[in-house]
Order: sequence, then structure tokens, then C-alpha cells
Amino acid sequence: MSRAYHLVNMEQAQWALNLQVAQPTQDLLRAIGEGIGNNAAHELGHQLATGFSASGEVVGGMGLDDGSVNTYNGANCAGGSAPWVFTGVGTDGQTPIYWGTNADQSFTNILGKKN
Repeated sequence: MSRAYHLVNMEQAQWALNLQVAQPTQDLLRAIGEGIGNNAAHELGHQLATGFSASGEVVGGMGLDDGSVNTYNGANCAGGSAPWVFTGVGTDGQTPIYWGTNADQSFTNILGKKN
């Protein structure tokens, strides 16, 4: 990945944590990793939606890029307005982020029931 990508990710993670530091801290590094992983999950959803859209297993386009909060499938991934992407927890600070209803059902249809 390019240096510019890493700098943008660091900046967005700083916004999510409301933290402005010149040197990375453990919390900032954790938020950067969380942001990369959660964005990757979101993009994987796009790939599955595209690959399985003709099968009938995808429900409502999986609800990707909607206006939801505290989800993997929301359209916003900016640290200042969607901190859950970088923290992995919802706006209450405790509840893990999740897939919205259409995405969750689509994943179940495609991948099977989760344990």
C-alpha cells in the first residue's frame, strides 16, 4: 500500500479516537488495524454481492453503502463521523459493530449458518 494510503488511514483513526499525536500510540495502531480490517470486510461484501447477485441469495443488494451507523455496511468510513469503523464498537462504546439485516441474511444464504 502507498504511503499516502497509510497516512490517510492514520489521520482517520486519529479523528475516530479524537487524538492528535505526531507519533503512533498503541491505541492509534490498534485503530488503524481495525479500520483496515473493517473496510476490507465492507469491500468483501461488495465482491460477494456482485458475485452472487444473479443467484437470488443476495437480499436487497446486501444494504451496502446505506446510511446505517455502527455497521460494516454503511457508506461512511470517515473517522470523525463513523468512528466505529476504527474502534470496532458502536456509538455506545461497547456494542460490537455488525452487519445490517440484508447483509447478514445474504451472508447466511451464501456462506451458510454461522456458529
